[in-house]
Amino acid sequence: MSYRLLASMALALGAVPLAAPALAQAPALPAMLQGLPAGRYTIDPAQTFARFRVRYLGINHVDGTVPGASGTITIDPANLSDLALDVVMPATGIATQDGTFDDELKGPGLFDVAHYPTIRFAGHRLTPTGPNTARIEGEVTMHGVTRPLLLDATFTLASGTAGLSVNASGTLHRSEFGMTKYAPFVNDDVKITIAAVLNRSG
Repeated sequence: MSYRLLASMALALGAVPLAAPALAQAPALPAMLQGLPAGRYTIDPAQTFARFRVRYLGINHVDGTVPGASGTITIDPANLSDLALDVVMPATGIATQDGTFDDELKGPGLFDVAHYPTIRFAGHRLTPTGPNTARIEGEVTMHGVTRPLLLDATFTLASGTAGLSVNASGTLHRSEFGMTKYAPFVNDDVKITIAAVLNRSG
């Protein structure tokens, strides 16, 4: 290939602008939070509950609920990284479709509600992941042990922005909380879902 041809190719390439590499953008503020007044919101216990699901014997699942949650969230849509979320659920209210198994769940080796009557989740950071979704970082305290927990959440504003609906889900490992009874016949992974309605305080 001649020098003249190489020079011509170089000039031709130089005349064509190269596309700039795409830059990753931080997720925008979730659309449903743009109209949310900053402040403190209180959980409505009548419309808030947690569900859990755990697999046993590799063929079936146990599903249960934990009703009667209470707590608050303090949120500022302009500063989502500064979140204060505190949710307390009564372990004494745990229920499945089997009353005998409920007694087992509440006894020693599992929730041991006589010594640890509550389950608590404290969230401290919210990171948007989509138009109506975000990830909540925090810690859960259960059976006297505290461990990090990530929840993937979907938000919906109530009419007039007077309230906020949150549906969040995540997975924890019961062995990390010293709840090893029935292992390995009952899986270590426990899937949890929290549905909460919060009303603006004041």
